[in-house]
Amino acid sequence: MITRRTNRTLAMGALLLLCVCGTAAAQDATTRLLVQVTYLKPEKVTEWRTLQQNEVVPALKKAGVKTRTTLETLFGDRPE
Repeated sequence: MITRRTNRTLAMGALLLLCVCGTAAAQDATTRLLVQVTYLKPEKVTEWRTLQQNEVVPALKKAGVKTRTTLETLFGDRPE
């Protein structure tokens, strides 16, 4: 014979199981990053920066890209 307490325990267990499954499904979202390494000839750096400012950045803004980071090598292989 199933009592109210048993029913309540089963209901709470089922609810807990649903919450755990929902949380696990929500954690499957991933953040994707694109890393691009560009090697430049020292005499082409100004041309590359102009291209980035006038062509690439406006196109990324139009596409809805929210952030973009550009790093420059200070030590080591300077053209990288």
